[in-house]
Amino acid sequence: MLATFFSLSLFLILLYSITLGRYNYKLETVEVPIAYLSEAFRNFKIVQLSDIHLGSFGPGYKGMEKLVDQVNQLQPDVIVFTGDMVNNFADEMIPWIDVLGKLHAPYGKYAVTGNHDYGDYTHWPDARAKQNNMTQFFRNMEAMGFRMLNNRSIPLVIRQDTLWLAGVENWGKPPFPRYGKLTEAIDSIQHPRPIVLLSHDPSHWRAEILDHPNIYLTLSGHTHAMQFGIKIGPKKWSPASYIYPEYDGLYQQGDQYLHVSRGQGYLGYPGRIGLSPVITELILTTGK
Repeated sequence: MLATFFSLSLFLILLYSITLGRYNYKLETVEVPIAYLSEAFRNFKIVQLSDIHLGSFGPGYKGMEKLVDQVNQLQPDVIVFTGDMVNNFADEMIPWIDVLGKLHAPYGKYAVTGNHDYGDYTHWPDARAKQNNMTQFFRNMEAMGFRMLNNRSIPLVIRQDTLWLAGVENWGKPPFPRYGKLTEAIDSIQHPRPIVLLSHDPSHWRAEILDHPNIYLTLSGHTHAMQFGIKIGPKKWSPASYIYPEYDGLYQQGDQYLHVSRGQGYLGYPGRIGLSPVITELILTTGK
């Protein structure tokens, strides 16, 4: 009898995870104190999306329309995407360009590449085919309304005040590619203003980013929290923690913060167990 109960419970959990659980997005609101943040950016709202993996979805998937509606209801000031829009191919984006193009934020939509966006995990007939795929990827991102921050930074300006948003291409630990150039992304910033950085892989934070104290907030994804975990109150666990010390949520060292999104999509196993896909709104507050 006990074995039957556990078997049935496991079946129901797995069934939910691959049906409604795939797009039962959990909204998480996180306040982040930013040192030397100007008053004009107090309560500035950033919505972070990550790891959508459009190639994992069939044409009947309902999650994208729901995602767009829920994000727009939050009325974000800016929307950022921290990599892995596709699994391998730019064509995966085509059915969803119009849908994701409806995401709206008055200060813009910005993105960086993740390890899957380069097409490195498939065999191409030649280098030109791979480059054409990458070119089409960037065109599709632009068609969705995203401005790519490929090792560059842009100023967000409210009245006389500036917050810098920077982004790097994927920077990961081997075997993941390392195309990101952090100094190139931030060297053009003339004044020691606070920087919010987009970098797909959270490993980058301890490896390089913490050496730049004016990067007060880094936004990453990549881990998916392995699409499996347990959360009870403030305590949570995922097998991702054995690979990534920072795998989900907000982390702090001194005045610098890292937020890791477990993402909205999936790869491989078509669902989430225990830790739902997430939409995160980050509210900037003034620090010291």
